[in-house]
Amino acid sequence: MIRVTLARLLTALLGLVVALVLSGCGLVSLGYPRLPDLGLVWMQRQVDLRPEQAEQWRQDLHGVLVWHRRTQLTTAADLLARWQTLAITDLSASDICREADAVRLLVDATTPQLLPAMVRLAGSLDAEQRAALAVSQQERLAEFRQQHMGESTPKAAWWPRAQAATPLAPPTAPSAAMQPPDASLPMAMRSASLNKRLEQAVDRYEMLYGRLSPAQVQALKASLEQSSFDARRLLAERERRSQDLLQALADTAKAPAGAESQPLAGWLARLNTSPTPGYAAYGRLLQQEGCAQMATLHRLATPAQRQAAASTLAGYETDLRRLARP
Repeated sequence: MIRVTLARLLTALLGLVVALVLSGCGLVSLGYPRLPDLGLVWMQRQVDLRPEQAEQWRQDLHGVLVWHRRTQLTTAADLLARWQTLAITDLSASDICREADAVRLLVDATTPQLLPAMVRLAGSLDAEQRAALAVSQQERLAEFRQQHMGESTPKAAWWPRAQAATPLAPPTAPSAAMQPPDASLPMAMRSASLNKRLEQAVDRYEMLYGRLSPAQVQALKASLEQSSFDARRLLAERERRSQDLLQALADTAKAPAGAESQPLAGWLARLNTSPTPGYAAYGRLLQQEGCAQMATLHRLATPAQRQAAASTLAGYETDLRRLARP
């Protein structure tokens, strides 16, 4: 199941189908029609929305869903149909990265549809609500620190709600060169982080192929051990994105008429292309390593596993085509 942080909620809403496909076949047909309600429930956990805010957010998400169902589901289903053919063939890392780019195009197509809803909600948030969202953001950063760096910080220490009315400084991004590598972390912390990432990777691949063989699990572990994954560098980027979002929300609340969408549009652009020196190249490196990892797992997959993957994808395709019908 996709873990939802604020940025990941955005990705889920933008990807809509992609998020549900990755979560399991049954959730496509069950979860897709309920995305507006699920998106509202998630947002209510981060911010105590007033009734009129909650209803407007739900209606806006419903409008995005109607557009997505009418214009994007068939394209997504066609993509899944192509993947079924690919699943039973040998695949290179470049093949897999090419398909990942196709998914990104689906996500990018939805961004303009969702932006007005985000702007409308952001403009209605008061200082106390933005402070509550800041607390939620910092709690998730604390979870990342705990999982990958062994740090434990009381939640209340991160961002007191009393700071809600304090103007936010412009977001800054530490230089990538200033971020120490994971090798500087104690061995026990690196081991715990590796085990967590291995567990998540195994779960993700087993949703597609079924149970992995010991050789596949070992190949996954070797891939993660050799990965360029750098918890401190990723944390610094998450912190930059969080501060950037909070600043964009504050700027939206005071934006002049006709310019309300600019702060969040800028934040979205910086989500896609980080202003942190060197981070865009680092992100591409992680993507390439992920493609190589999947290519290795696929090479080690038995004919039965490849057929299982094709069957799983066929189930997704069937659900999407059913949902796309008028």
